[in-house]
Amino acid sequence: MILALGGGCTKPTVTSKAFVPSPHESEKSAKNSKERHTQEGRVYEQDKGISIIPPEGWVNDDKAPARFLPASIGPKEDGFPTLNVASGTVPVDIEQVGAQLKKSLAAEQKKWECAEEGFTEIDNKKAYFISSRFVIERGDQSFPIQNLQFLVPSQDNKKSFVVTFTASADKFEGLHKRFEESAQTIRVD
Repeated sequence: MILALGGGCTKPTVTSKAFVPSPHESEKSAKNSKERHTQEGRVYEQDKGISIIPPEGWVNDDKAPARFLPASIGPKEDGFPTLNVASGTVPVDIEQVGAQLKKSLAAEQKKWECAEEGFTEIDNKKAYFISSRFVIERGDQSFPIQNLQFLVPSQDNKKSFVVTFTASADKFEGLHKRFEESAQTIRVD
């Protein structure tokens, strides 16, 4: 379930969405079990302790500048959306991270605006999510982008992961549900 807070977003919302489990989900729920990370289609980084099943039809790009998992790239007809995972070694206060993150994103991205934010449960842990809109400029061209990021703490709360799904703004709404479903396959040690 996602609970959208809307606090500080340009379009305040209070919604509740029930996730439909991914068709891939049929794994055991034993905590810290390597079996949780071995399901077909799952990308697993054992040293970092995280795995995810990218949306169906996506491919892993080992040459992309990913943080540690290979970046996953969606099909051409969807505008080549991407999935990337980054890891932090500092524990975060899941209740306070939103304000800090919004301030940082507003400073880093051109024309940044918060579309939606809130909390959800991923791998039996409370996680924070934020959807942002911004513009990337290349020369005299501008590309409107929207992403959906999930901040997920490790099981021991000693580190956290940021899982980011990114798409062109005009394709985002059609991909949103697939991004949420993929996020629900995240498993952390």
